[in-house]
Amino acid sequence: MLLVLLNYALYPPVRSALWVKKQRELSLLKLVRHFQALADSWMKVIFESELALRRFLQRACASAERLAAKAVRKRRTSVQILRESLRQQSESMDVAAAVNA
Repeated sequence: MLLVLLNYALYPPVRSALWVKKQRELSLLKLVRHFQALADSWMKVIFESELALRRFLQRACASAERLAAKAVRKRRTSVQILRESLRQQSESMDVAAAVNA
């Protein structure tokens, strides 16, 4: 339950920081997995001082910006391909309508 709360609380600031710094999107799945990997350490730090917890969360967020970014796609997505196909069909129909007129 604490892991869900951590993800819910930290996703927006990490997402916006990553976008501002690198113009990249944050993968929610990668972020969840990143925080799952840190769960044992996080549970230990919770019972320490507030300063230790703050430092831990700052390091966790900094590493999340680096590790949880969505991959850069070199090929077009299916949506992009479909939109391009529809645009070409629309242009073909416009040309055919002009020729038939």
